[in-house]
Amino acid sequence: TAAERQIRASSGFVTATYNWSNLRDDVLRALRAHYGNGAVDPGKKAIKVTTGNRLKPADVVPAMQFRRYATFPNASEATAHWGIKFFDSSNNPIVNYPKNHKERGEDKNSATRTGGRHKPTIRIFKNFRNYLIDIGLLAEGVAPSYCIECALHNVPDHLFIGDYTVTVPAIITYL
Repeated sequence: TAAERQIRASSGFVTATYNWSNLRDDVLRALRAHYGNGAVDPGKKAIKVTTGNRLKPADVVPAMQFRRYATFPNASEATAHWGIKFFDSSNNPIVNYPKNHKERGEDKNSATRTGGRHKPTIRIFKNFRNYLIDIGLLAEGVAPSYCIECALHNVPDHLFIGDYTVTVPAIITYL
């Protein structure tokens, strides 16, 4: 049963004494000590750090390793999807798989698939999103970066081949 599998899976693990909130507090403390209190904004998900070099603030995400088990016959034969887990400011858990996301993005951006146009096209769409927010035509948070990346990942590869003046309208039409 599911309950038996849960008991078997948790029996080999020890409860951590240093948890995510300890990690986040330590990261905040270190960033404030290095950059100053005014340069560090705890944010809703990521800690925003402004370094003063006219760039956008850097996002720092304290996270812990996360595993979603696919099978768990026993600890030595378990298979899992490895990712990260952190919490937003309302203490809602967020699970992400950045290594998988990066590998899929690199594959999509490859010369054989999109001729290296996938990543620059994502940047074009994010800049356009930022422009729409700046001029008040789009509310902040309506089109998060991850959603833009996912939408463009699902666009057929052949639409990325060609000049951006052709690629971007073709993708907008497709979407």
